[in-house]
Amino acid sequence: MHLGLGLFAKSLVKICHCIESTVVDAQNRSMQLSTRNISLQNFIEVEEKIRYDPHPDNPNSWTVCKQETSIKIKPLSALASMAEKIEQRCVEKFQSNSAKGREVMERMCKYLEAEASGISA
Repeated sequence: MHLGLGLFAKSLVKICHCIESTVVDAQNRSMQLSTRNISLQNFIEVEEKIRYDPHPDNPNSWTVCKQETSIKIKPLSALASMAEKIEQRCVEKFQSNSAKGREVMERMCKYLEAEASGISA
């Protein structure tokens, strides 16, 4: 899908620095990640929360991943007409990156599982 965003708007989507915090609760076997942007805050607010917990039906083998994302364009008179297009482009990029992040997490879990199997053998 081509949204016809100009060069300025495309650069807004590509250049964004974020802060991420990660909390690991070893006792409850859970992990929570929280990410928010620190650049371009006058134009856009992005916040993502991901939580990994043992699945209640099979806590020793399955994991539940809950992901929440909020993307808000701050309306400025010059950008008001483009806000929806920019938000949509951000959502698409974010969805793509989220899928990559889940793939990495799954690979890490498989690696750790293989390592644990090798240690216990």
